[in-house]
Amino acid sequence: DITDEDILSEFQKLEVKEQEKVLSLATIPEDDPSKKVLSLFQRRNINNSKCKGGQALYFVLSRVKHSCGPNIILSPVSGKGFGKIEIRACRDIKKGEELRADYLPG
Repeated sequence: DITDEDILSEFQKLEVKEQEKVLSLATIPEDDPSKKVLSLFQRRNINNSKCKGGQALYFVLSRVKHSCGPNIILSPVSGKGFGKIEIRACRDIKKGEELRADYLPG
């Protein structure tokens, strides 16, 4: 399992510009960056068996909302580098329609 310390340690390894990108994902009114990062990871992480602890935070994919009736499927890609995710449509998607994925395992 991933601990809060693991999350904050990885966040601190990022360059300042990358940290700012991550913090821009957060929608909660919080001044403490550590609390913001932990809240963000808890609310926006995506399951990925190729990553430590089986979860990851992606700058673009983490903006995709959950739905029990998704229109896309997120799948780990093997052989294309650590932590890569493939996005596939699971039904026709209309122009302008919001992309939604089922985050729940199984």
